[in-house]
Amino acid sequence: MSKPLLEVENLVRHYERPRKGFFSKKPIVEALNGVSFSVHQGESFGIVGESGSGKSTLARAILALEEPTSGSVRFRGDDLYAMPADRKLAARRHIQMVFQDPFGSLDPKHKVRSVVSEPLALVDGVSAAERDAKVAEALTDVGLDADDLDKYPHEFSGGQRQRIAIARALITRPSLIVADEPVSALDVSVQAQVLNLMMDLQERFDLTYIIISHDLSVVRHVTDQLAVMKSGMIVEQGETGQVFDSPRHDYTRELLDSALDARFEKDVDEETETVENGYAIAEDSADDADDKVIEVRINEDRIEPAPFSESEDRPASEPEEAKPEQPPLPATIDTAAAVRAADAAIATAIASAKVQHQEAPAAASAPRATVEEAEALDTETQTPSIVEEAKEEASPSESAKVVPMIASPSLPEEPEPDPEAAFRDPHAERPPMIEGHNLIDGHWRDASDDRLLKVIDPSRGEAFGHLARGSADDIDWAVSSARRALDGPWGRLPAFERGRALARLGKLVLEDADYLANLEARDVGKPLRQAKADVTALARYFEFYGGAADKIHGQTIPYHDGYTVMTLREPHGVTGHIVPWNYPMQIVGRSVGAALAMGNACVLKPGEDASLTALEIGRLALEAGIPPGVLNIVTGLGREAGAALAEHPGIDHLSFTGSVETGKQVQQAAASHCCPVTLELGGKSPQIVFADADLDQALPFLTNAAIQNAGQTCSAGSRVLIQDWIYDELTHRLAERFNKLEVGAADRDLDCGPVINPIQKRRIETYLEQAREDRLPFLSEGKLAANTPEDGYYVKPTLLGNVPSDHALAQEEVFGPVLTAIRFSSEEDAIRIANDSAYGLVAGIWTRDGARQMRLARAIKTGQVFINNYGAGGGVELPFGGVKSSGFGREKGFEALYGFSTLKTVAIHHG
Repeated sequence: MSKPLLEVENLVRHYERPRKGFFSKKPIVEALNGVSFSVHQGESFGIVGESGSGKSTLARAILALEEPTSGSVRFRGDDLYAMPADRKLAARRHIQMVFQDPFGSLDPKHKVRSVVSEPLALVDGVSAAERDAKVAEALTDVGLDADDLDKYPHEFSGGQRQRIAIARALITRPSLIVADEPVSALDVSVQAQVLNLMMDLQERFDLTYIIISHDLSVVRHVTDQLAVMKSGMIVEQGETGQVFDSPRHDYTRELLDSALDARFEKDVDEETETVENGYAIAEDSADDADDKVIEVRINEDRIEPAPFSESEDRPASEPEEAKPEQPPLPATIDTAAAVRAADAAIATAIASAKVQHQEAPAAASAPRATVEEAEALDTETQTPSIVEEAKEEASPSESAKVVPMIASPSLPEEPEPDPEAAFRDPHAERPPMIEGHNLIDGHWRDASDDRLLKVIDPSRGEAFGHLARGSADDIDWAVSSARRALDGPWGRLPAFERGRALARLGKLVLEDADYLANLEARDVGKPLRQAKADVTALARYFEFYGGAADKIHGQTIPYHDGYTVMTLREPHGVTGHIVPWNYPMQIVGRSVGAALAMGNACVLKPGEDASLTALEIGRLALEAGIPPGVLNIVTGLGREAGAALAEHPGIDHLSFTGSVETGKQVQQAAASHCCPVTLELGGKSPQIVFADADLDQALPFLTNAAIQNAGQTCSAGSRVLIQDWIYDELTHRLAERFNKLEVGAADRDLDCGPVINPIQKRRIETYLEQAREDRLPFLSEGKLAANTPEDGYYVKPTLLGNVPSDHALAQEEVFGPVLTAIRFSSEEDAIRIANDSAYGLVAGIWTRDGARQMRLARAIKTGQVFINNYGAGGGVELPFGGVKSSGFGREKGFEALYGFSTLKTVAIHHG
């Protein structure tokens, strides 16, 4: 056989991520250690692996853009790194690159003729006319109009942009094209078109491809041969036709998470060979162990992956011992005999794992962790919460496992119908939820230390899934991922393109409305119709901010003669979002939606009691074409993941919704690195009803504002101030309504569902016990519906009368379905009582007197005032936020866009 076109040998590259302040530098992965392979002219070769495995670094090394610590890249027999600079540039003519996505690889400031012709700088003596002719020819080669030379890249669709990127790579007629994630940012509908084009070009121009991707379907589409990378090492190889028999992503999961993960991490023979991380190391003695590395090469005997699935984790009752830190793998090669010996050892390890699996089928399907512990602090919301966590301490892997986008390995099969059938996914082809994983850099990952939290159904008090218990390390990775996305294609995307992406996301939300509503109802406990309203609001947020993204303008300021002064609106950068459990979808929409519209990249930490719909939003964001890393989601406890996000020096703006006490802690943590904060911290909102009010109009609002989501609403109308003249009439009519209210499981869609957890239930009951001790009149309460599950967390809606304005139930946020009725005599008295609270979020005013409406609207100290209504139907467009202990800053409407941006003043002196 002729000499290979390209030979890659023993590359070693060390990654480190810089951290500030109290974080130390920490090696993340030793990548490309022992990587060796070769490809010949006209062949295609695919590399697939999890994020952090070194794929992109390998691509840059092949292009001689980064020189490894050791090892070599030989092109047609010559070492690229040993070449003189001029010869290295000449070689680059024959090796071109298609970058990760069409948004990051094309400079939006330059026209197509300039972008595509850039590699011609490596070719001597090309005139302008020849350049334009070559560009036109390259555009024709990829199926574009040669008359598009004077357009800008942003004028084209995503698939057309990638064709332009391929044309740029093709213009020098290279021998080799390295394609790093060539279709990762494209819609599924155009991915196949671009890949088919690449195959056609390979045949026409006798090209050699190296396709690098996390997606096996991409590699399979184009390449003839395969290598799988894990933690920088090629751990498996073969022909794609022989190994790709499973659905999209499944082979990666099985190979990397099963056969080549824990099942290789054991000694075979300490005196002769060990198998570590799927990589064989021959050890004759301690003195010469570093000289005996075995490398897996293309076209040599290969092993078959063990057919394990993600659900077949090792039993939780047998925690794996912590793996000792391994020394770096040396860059030398052993003999072919050692290769065969290593292959035999790996095959033995796989066979052993199969036997263990067959002997313990029940344990194989058990959850990764089973020991439960009660956690008593909720840092996102107004009350403590019970969080049941799985405690098994499995040893952390070198890098977090990448899993399929949707997986539920811990869910048991459903042998028979059950009363929760309404909550199952209406789309039969999709599992019921994403669970047990964080979304970081576009991939679903286990928590860094593999710990889990149980997901509890408050309607029944039962666990039905798991969340990843994220840590400071997971937050750090998420922030780094967001920073890369911001510095990459997302940061250069025009505002109208961001808007289109958000509009697509809103459309996908509506397409999945039933599924999301059922999931939110089960996770939070709210009645189904309320969850459906939240889905509609979520879609509306993305629609609104999608349309507003390109409508935020700066200003010009009149100034001295000879100056032009302007202001610019720019994104903060990486924004952090700590979202509570009571309205996950709505608060994600109003917070993250506005931040993305302004061009920020986000790290979202949802409430530990209800994170599932937030994770689904992450899935839909990727489907909508929002680039990986732009939206990262880390689940976990507030005191761990939430605190780490608040104090992280890489966060440029923080949005927090929750309790006053936690909000103060968040603000202090953010102040340590001068990070601006938006705080929404709850309320004790009054509804003021004057004698001239239309009571028929007011009654539904007075009732629903108090009991919506079981009263677990920061803007709940939890105080009703009633003028003396109508106090008896109105309280009587309210009592009639409260008597008819029914409480039950969320799927029954009654007036009230459960509260979120047992501690929240006990907190509300403690307030009611205090009311009884203080002899406050219990005017009315609702009832539990028949057949309500006994283990659910239910509180009956309660109406209390003649509550003194200084009583705890009139001053403190109960965060439950409790409405306190308070008398007032005059307008001045009403204003005094309304403002006599530490909070200042929302107020409602019910009167026909127009002058009184304006006087009270100005006099009451709140962020929102509603007159003869309450909530204005949700009001996506209406700025929302409070004063005093209700926080500061505004979300919703255009004000949120200003809040998620910074103002820059530019003064130009031109004489």
